[in-house]
Amino acid sequence: GLQNNNILYTFSDRYNNLWLGLDNGIDYMAPFSPFTHLLPDGTLHGTGYAAALSDGWLYLGVSNGAYRIPWKTHYDPPQQSGFESVAGSEGQVWSLKPCNGQLLMGHHEGAFELHDLQSRLLYAQTGVWNFLPLSPQYLLSGTYNGLILYGKSSNGWQPERRVEGIAESCRFLVKDDDGRVWVSHPYRGIFSVVWPGDFLRPPEVRFFNKTHGLPSDLNNFVFSISGKAVFATERGIFRFDARQSAFFPDTLFNHLLGNVGAVRYLREDISGNIWYVSEKEIGMLEVED
Repeated sequence: GLQNNNILYTFSDRYNNLWLGLDNGIDYMAPFSPFTHLLPDGTLHGTGYAAALSDGWLYLGVSNGAYRIPWKTHYDPPQQSGFESVAGSEGQVWSLKPCNGQLLMGHHEGAFELHDLQSRLLYAQTGVWNFLPLSPQYLLSGTYNGLILYGKSSNGWQPERRVEGIAESCRFLVKDDDGRVWVSHPYRGIFSVVWPGDFLRPPEVRFFNKTHGLPSDLNNFVFSISGKAVFATERGIFRFDARQSAFFPDTLFNHLLGNVGAVRYLREDISGNIWYVSEKEIGMLEVED
């Protein structure tokens, strides 16, 4: 809100933003901003980590639980009292992922399925980051200390076994279009996980670091763009060359980004635009027709 309610002067600039001269300071209002603050937990103001649409509902995961509200394309800030808390979701929520008709929640207390306003525990292990679909019958979950393979049964997704060969925190993972799974650890390096034809046999796990072309063992992040794994490093975007089993700079991608500093996040939207977060800015690479 305002620093105080005693407004001495108002000014509207060329962009229709409103500047207010107060008793002790200046406030700025952007009435036509496309951004709206959603506070599902009311006055607690928990940090937001995840969002997902499921069966006409918008689910939000924050630092103190999961909440839902009927989905609309626009929410009026004064009318945000419609959020409902999902029972059993109290605590840190890391991710929300629709998978084959089920809404899954990665949580500090484990893996859960959400249905309406109820949660069902799938895997009781401290620290589940995320979920990555592998096929209609299998998905992978990244945890605080490794990977868990899930299978689809008549009762929904069920944990089957731990992936041997990787015991690191697996918060960042993607599947390449050749079926290879990539896991990045910001303080260790990058792992690849490849299953030999099916998911019944153990996969091959390989570890990569600066001896394989990465500029450093630190601050490597993996993302999926157009079905391909791309790697954000301390010196720009890299790609993996399977024939040479090494990483090389992505010249075109780095040229398009320009001098934005180290990239920490990439996300492709439904229109093919690429959103990025770097040390210097937040921006978007727009796809032109």
